[in-house]
Amino acid sequence: MKPRHCAGCGRPDPWEDVGQGRVRCRACGFVVWSNPVPVALAVQPVGRGVLLVRRAQDPGRGLWALPGGYLNPHEAPEDAARRELQEETAVVGRHPQLVAVVGGLRDNTLIIAYRMEPLVDLQAPVTAAPEEVLDVQVFSLDELPLLAFSVHEEILAAVFKEP
Repeated sequence: MKPRHCAGCGRPDPWEDVGQGRVRCRACGFVVWSNPVPVALAVQPVGRGVLLVRRAQDPGRGLWALPGGYLNPHEAPEDAARRELQEETAVVGRHPQLVAVVGGLRDNTLIIAYRMEPLVDLQAPVTAAPEEVLDVQVFSLDELPLLAFSVHEEILAAVFKEP
């Protein structure tokens, strides 16, 4: 997406396409990059299942997904995965292990997924952040609901594949 005015010189709509999703100002040469946006996901095993959230926002409103979200400035991806897990489910993730990095997606995100230390059982009921999540639930790996994003299905399949 290109801005209406150049951030370098302030001219309105001065853009020329220079390839790979980038535009350059014809007047001053300022380049607007469209780098992928990093998203951290938390794969939280619980017993023989996995913790999922029902999304309260589009895309995928009403569908299930792995807990996750955008990284904050200067935030490490594993910290973002732990933060999003706790914000969306009230579960404190421990010992994150990198399980997937997926780029080249249509929405221009870079998915960075971490598997947290498995929980045998949840000690307290999980709660949802109402502005982001409609519900939180543990699903058996054999009976997963329809997920909002196919990349989440791929990550779960990779994480829980039989050896």
